[in-house]
Amino acid sequence: MKFTLENERGRYAIIYVTMAGLVLGLFYPLVANGFARPIAYVHGVSIGLIGGFLVGVIEFYAFKPKNRKFSFLITVITKSTVYSLLFIFLIVLLINFNESWYYNTNMIENFYSQRFQTFLYEGDFKVIVLYSLFSVIIIIFTREMSRKMGQGVFVNFLTGKYHSPCEEERIFMFLDQKSSTPLAEKMGSLGYYKFLKEFYFDVTKCIVANYGEIYRYVGDQVVISWSVKNGLKNANCIRCYYNVKNETEKQREKYLHKYRRVPKFRASLHMGKVIRGEVGNVKSQIVFHGEALYETAFIEKECQKLGLDILVSEPLLKRINLPVIYKKKQVGGIPVLGKDKPIKLFAVEETVLQPL
Repeated sequence: MKFTLENERGRYAIIYVTMAGLVLGLFYPLVANGFARPIAYVHGVSIGLIGGFLVGVIEFYAFKPKNRKFSFLITVITKSTVYSLLFIFLIVLLINFNESWYYNTNMIENFYSQRFQTFLYEGDFKVIVLYSLFSVIIIIFTREMSRKMGQGVFVNFLTGKYHSPCEEERIFMFLDQKSSTPLAEKMGSLGYYKFLKEFYFDVTKCIVANYGEIYRYVGDQVVISWSVKNGLKNANCIRCYYNVKNETEKQREKYLHKYRRVPKFRASLHMGKVIRGEVGNVKSQIVFHGEALYETAFIEKECQKLGLDILVSEPLLKRINLPVIYKKKQVGGIPVLGKDKPIKLFAVEETVLQPL
């Protein structure tokens, strides 16, 4: 299965890292004490732009999610080593190239010139390398912390966006395993934990590709959240479930070989208003509170009771421009405290379109 949304997000990530590198590169004259030399700006822009682009490409293609099975410390050390070697080579190459152009000499002559040798062994070379690595480590640390804490959470903590609670309209999906208790008994606690961990790891790219945000893991359940804009666009919140289903089927042989079973799960989707804010002192979290979450939990119980794979609330379906590949069917409703009418619930099925 080809994740075009994942590729789109990857391209944006490369652009963001490239722009960050360019901005940091503009400070090169400050580090190199070269305000009076126009060539210093050329060095800064070229190192920042090309270095940022290469870091972005390496982050997306070499260190993409499926390769992230190492600890935080090992990941940071590995990346730091890779980027150290990259920037040492890149700085020597680009500054040699820029000075060859600026002084109208060839690169070999410039490299062995007294000016360039002084720069390498007595000048600002070490300072520039350290500055470049410091900049990259800042970017790596921010990305890794963001990945560990959840999309956007780290930035929100830094900016204090949710220090004061605010009301938002959000879309929620409860994605939970079927028959979890019997499975845990058969596989044992450790075996079932490894099974769940592998499942969560495999489906994360489906969630990210459809612009979902992993809110939290609750036992054998993943709570996924979308902004209204991202969740409704292209029916991303519903596509996410079927992407997870297709990805799991794609990994069938692996699961059968390692665990002798394939993950089976159900999804319950709903939207509504919640309060989002930062709570806690010793351990802080950005959390949601509100009826929308409780109602999604009731929908999840109804989904389990009816034996369905996916159940979507009417308030959400009313807002979605449902693609033709999905068919909906009303299957009941749940009563809501303080409301006269129950929330209608719909099963959604993915159909195969016949060629014309």
